Amino acid sequence: MVKNNRSKRSSQGFGLIEMLLALVIILFFCYKVLNLYFKQSSLDKEASENLSAQGVDTSNYKAIINSAKEKVAAFNLKIEGQNQDFENIK
Repeated sequence: MVKNNRSKRSSQGFGLIEMLLALVIILFFCYKVLNLYFKQSSLDKEASENLSAQGVDTSNYKAIINSAKEKVAAFNLKIEGQNQDFENIK
């Protein structure tokens, strides 16, 4: 009678421990993959070096965008100042 219960239980599917173990393994791999994905630079080495030489922070994607926005804003202010100087000369 005991053997019969065990065979029915094992044929029902995975147990809680097996499902938890599978979940832990899947979550571990997801953690590793996402950790590598978000830590790697979005630029190749040459582009990163060129942007760093121009003063753009290339540590991560958000920093690149913010640094580029600051550079563009500074450039636009400089151009607007030159345009005003040119209009004053006329």
